[in-house]
Formats: sequence, C-alpha cells, structure tokens
Amino acid sequence: MVARTMDLGDCVVWYEVFKQDSAAPTLVFLHGAATNHTAFNHQRAHFHKAGFGSLAPDARGYGKSTPFQNKGAYTLGAFTSDLEGLIAQEKIDKFTIVAHSGGTLVAQNYAALHPEKMESLVLVSG
Repeated sequence: MVARTMDLGDCVVWYEVFKQDSAAPTLVFLHGAATNHTAFNHQRAHFHKAGFGSLAPDARGYGKSTPFQNKGAYTLGAFTSDLEGLIAQEKIDKFTIVAHSGGTLVAQNYAALHPEKMESLVLVSG
C-alpha cells in the first residue's frame, strides 16, 4: 500500500492506494462519520490477498486529511467532488464502492452521477 495526498485547495485529502495489475478489480472504501480509512483494514487485507486493488481515503475533516475548518466546505457535493478527484488522480476506470454509514451518501451520489464507472455498490449500515 502507498500513502498519498491530493491537494484540493481548501483541504488536503489523505488516502492509501494498493494497485494490482491493470486487469485486477478495484474496491473503493468510504468510511462513515467518526472513523477513518482504517475502518476497513481487515476487509482490505482479505481482498488484497484475493488479488483486488483498493483505494481508501480519509474524507475531508477525518483521519490524516485536513481537520475540519470551514463548516461550509463539508457538503455532499464537496465529498463527492473529492472522490471524483481521487478516482481521476489514480486513473481508475471501473470499480466497486464499499461504503459505511455517512460514506453511503457519498457512494450513492457518486454512483448516480457516474454510473459508467461503477461495477457495483455495497452499502453497509450500522
């Protein structure tokens, strides 16, 4: 796994990426409120052994990303735009999103805007 950042101007988003060969399926993990990218560590380890690639960001305001600053910068549109930027930066063509809690809102919004990018969508409540 490689740790990277993406500077969005109003914040820096931190993420981990693990790439397999270009034919390997990719999973994008989106955590919920009050957690960070580590919420899916066990699942990511399992899927890496099975040959999957993954992308696991700390959403803006969480984990190693820029701490909360401007309350107005934390909208569904901003979180979705961040995901769009990460997908573009990593040049991921098609993928599955696995999302928990508040991350499911971002996942659903992204999937509605970019259905051509989606292999599948896994929404976990709890």
